[in-house]
Amino acid sequence: MATEEARIKMIEDCRENPMVFCKMMWPKEGIYPWQERIFKSVIGNKKTYVRACNSSSKTHTAARIGAWWLSCFVPSILVTTATTYTQVEAVLWGNIRSAYNNAKYKLPGTILPSSPYWKISDNHYGIGLSG
Repeated sequence: MATEEARIKMIEDCRENPMVFCKMMWPKEGIYPWQERIFKSVIGNKKTYVRACNSSSKTHTAARIGAWWLSCFVPSILVTTATTYTQVEAVLWGNIRSAYNNAKYKLPGTILPSSPYWKISDNHYGIGLSG
């Protein structure tokens, strides 16, 4: 396990590239070319739309992007949305919790076990909303 200072340095190095962050935090997971396109779009655009079939890891990829955002941009706020609360809490935030819990290095803050909320500080957090 790396020292806290080394972890902070690694995360700072990942700020410009979520692919590097993902490879560092979840080294056993591969990154597919279409995921790489999503990561690049998120870096270079205000909005990213992903058109893909069911079960193509869109939510998995979104969870990794959310973890990257909250870990690398201090302070920041992550707001996730979906049509139903089940999609937010169970599906997307289940993936975010999995990313948090299975990262090679400890991610900042505390993520609630059954609510779509990740608190790092009063002005640095993630929350899930449904409409």
